[in-house]
This record gives sequence, structure tokens and C-alpha cells, in this order.
Amino acid sequence: LSESGEDFKILALPDHPTPIEIRTHSSEPVPFLLYSSQKKESGVEKFTEASAEATGLDIPDGTALMGMLTDNK
Repeated sequence: LSESGEDFKILALPDHPTPIEIRTHSSEPVPFLLYSSQKKESGVEKFTEASAEATGLDIPDGTALMGMLTDNK
């Protein structure tokens, strides 16, 4: 994508958590990765619930997350 010369964003996340302990869906927060070719930031080393929680970033409304994806900032 970088070679295209166009700016881009990538959003990766699960649709819901399914903890092994309870073996069913739960309403716990899910980790997400939002990469923007326009914004260089350091992030966490692993894509896990624990590393996501350690960032302190919590977005309880999924529409806000989509806004971050579609915003041109």
C-alpha cells in the first residue's frame, strides 16, 4: 500500500471476545489496531487484550472508532 503513494488506514479488531474460561461471547472490551500512513506513532508490541488495556485507551462506542478510521487526520 505504501508504494501506491496514496494515504491509507487499516483497522483490525475482533467482533467480540470469547474467553476460553467461559467458552462463550462476553461483553468485555476488545483490542484494536488502527494504523494510519499519515500519522507515525509508537504503539504496543503485541496485539492482545492485556496490551490494549495497558494503553488506557477505551472507546466504548464503536461508532467513535469508525469515526477515527474515516477521519482524515
